[in-house]
Amino acid sequence: MPSLPSAGLLAFRRTEGAAEVLLTRPRASGRRIWQVPGWEPDAGEEPVVATIEERLRQPRSRKPTRAQLLTLACARFATSFGCEAAAPFLFLGGVKQHRHRILYVWATELDCDLAAPALSGSGAVAMAHYLDLADARRLIVSSQRRFVDELEVLLRHQR
Repeated sequence: MPSLPSAGLLAFRRTEGAAEVLLTRPRASGRRIWQVPGWEPDAGEEPVVATIEERLRQPRSRKPTRAQLLTLACARFATSFGCEAAAPFLFLGGVKQHRHRILYVWATELDCDLAAPALSGSGAVAMAHYLDLADARRLIVSSQRRFVDELEVLLRHQR
């Protein structure tokens, strides 16, 4: 069976005319790698993942729907950061990650309190910070840099 895709949510906020994005640094990495908060479905997870796995078993429907992946990203974001993401969501596309897993990412405007207790209990995330777009572009893992670039273009066109 092909590997399940991952779902990510790039939260952004506007501050004094500029935009900042929320990036995380994984606990398992000894390197200073920053990335879009993203999640892989767990095999025994609730209905969303069961539905995604079922779609992968169907011969003509190998990929889960965008709606299913977005639901997964929103649920995991709420659990990890203690704040709920809400529409509108901007689809930023997908990128191939390690082990040939594809990460699909959406952006949403959201200002989370990163001192929330939910973050301190998150096992996979060592740090999370809002960074301006220039710093984010410099620090993010190179394969995900395009998400910061795409968000910047979309925000520029919304003005």
